[in-house]
Amino acid sequence: MAFATLVTIGCGSKRLVVEGLVTLDGVPITAGAIRLVPADGKGPTAGGGITAGRYRVETTEGPKKVWVNFAQKDGTNVLDPEAMGSGRMIDRYVESVPGRYNTETELEITLKPGLNTHDFTLKGSLVGKR
Repeated sequence: MAFATLVTIGCGSKRLVVEGLVTLDGVPITAGAIRLVPADGKGPTAGGGITAGRYRVETTEGPKKVWVNFAQKDGTNVLDPEAMGSGRMIDRYVESVPGRYNTETELEITLKPGLNTHDFTLKGSLVGKR
């Protein structure tokens, strides 16, 4: 599954890099997405992909709320919406990261000039628990 890279940096903003490891229940996220949103809601949002548990994002300094998403097969099939009427079935993907790490995120970091390293150890995969 492809994840779009979300990067918006304002003109004149000081850029920095943040990178690290993201695990879910002790296992590196294989192919997900991470988004950094200014904690005060003002300023640029940045994001990128998570591959083999690793991420690297260019953004601006300051406090950020962190959103992590990771879609996984849930073991069921659905009709392929791109082949309506054909009866073709495809794997169903569902969000496997609990809302407390994305839509209702509890994750927050403060970034400073230079290279920042932040690892995220997430708990509570949703896959298989629906």
